[in-house]
Amino acid sequence: MKKILICIFLCLAAPAWGQEFSLLGGIVRNTDSGDHANAFQIEYRDRIEGPVGFSISYLNQGHFPENHRDGVLAQLWWQVPLARTVFLTGGLGPYFWFDTNERFTGPVFKNQHGLGIIFSLAADWHLKPPFFLQAQTNWILTENNIDTLSLLVGIGLELDRTAEKTGEPPPRGSNRNEIAAYIGRMIANNSDTKSATSWGVEYRRDFGKHIGWTVSVLDEGDNDSLHRQGIASQVWAVDSFYGDRLTLGIGLGPYLSRNRDRDSLSGKTGDVLGGLLSVSASYRFRSDWAVRTTWHRVITDHDRDADVFLIGPAFRF
Repeated sequence: MKKILICIFLCLAAPAWGQEFSLLGGIVRNTDSGDHANAFQIEYRDRIEGPVGFSISYLNQGHFPENHRDGVLAQLWWQVPLARTVFLTGGLGPYFWFDTNERFTGPVFKNQHGLGIIFSLAADWHLKPPFFLQAQTNWILTENNIDTLSLLVGIGLELDRTAEKTGEPPPRGSNRNEIAAYIGRMIANNSDTKSATSWGVEYRRDFGKHIGWTVSVLDEGDNDSLHRQGIASQVWAVDSFYGDRLTLGIGLGPYLSRNRDRDSLSGKTGDVLGGLLSVSASYRFRSDWAVRTTWHRVITDHDRDADVFLIGPAFRF
């Protein structure tokens, strides 16, 4: 699993061109039971060389009767032109999934994690630049979880082409440091899905154009069953667009947390070491000020996974 996540970072950090961002929605079918659910996918795709490309995506597979599964995936793609504006692409890669499993009696549930494989076939129809339409099917196979087949459609944006037409503002220069203050909401990944107000403070340092590092303090809030606070350190793969005004990144690292209340499910108290997987975007409206929004997925080994959605101002220096 660690090797797969390292490959994700190396793919996103590699210099590339032809960036595309797409939003997709549709239906997903459990191939074992025949149940259906709604699904959506957020995808960033880039070309490595010639017909070969890669993508980083977030895929939410909706709510089946006993499984609420989502995850992140990385794929390699091969593109074949069918016409001047129509392209067919096939992709293959790992799928790191999270599942809130409710196949248990009473109020008990399980936050399960695992690694599967995803096969994809997509058709892109490029309209007037920078927009294109996309239809995609995903076939996911796992060893200890459900197998699914999905059909998604949506719209995409060619980020590199819009950047050329927008023009570039003055470069960021030596502003490689950033301090951000956040506020947002935490949603626990359990059957109750109660939310709470969250806040955080983060220091970010850029090491070159595509690699960053953060250390952050996070208070996830109190939703009756969980009041968790902690410190995280993450390594980031990032890319910038529109002359460095917009940045997108994915981060991963350890999260040392303390639940101020005794965990009613596991009975754990005190410090707990888990993981923090994050996706972040920032928009710079001045040379030293930006707005940043971040989604954190807290990864635990005692069924206390959570999503934390944050937004706030960021100062660069």
